[in-house]
Amino acid sequence: MSFPSPPFPHSINYLLKFVYRANLAFSYGWGVFVSHRSGETTDDFIADLTVGLRTGHLKTGAPARGERVVKYNRLMDIEDEIKASGEEVKYAGAEFRTAHGKVENPKIPLNLYGY
Repeated sequence: MSFPSPPFPHSINYLLKFVYRANLAFSYGWGVFVSHRSGETTDDFIADLTVGLRTGHLKTGAPARGERVVKYNRLMDIEDEIKASGEEVKYAGAEFRTAHGKVENPKIPLNLYGY
């Protein structure tokens, strides 16, 4: 599923739409693959969003440039924070499509538009 780029990608409206669409995808038993935009900045919020939604996968590219390295560093910081709280940290790996949790009786769409 691909969505057009919003005029203000950091607006709360865009974030709410993203969370809604991620939950909708989960309800169909689909996985969500979070990816950074080209021309990305050193803002590392996308790492928090990926972990917060339990998508299990963040595509940010090879850690060759600063704006990518900060995202990987943030993921490691989040891992340390979770471990410090006593919770278990598990790499989703091949199970990234269900990292958010098992969906009982997922909706099966007739087409990509959900009807």
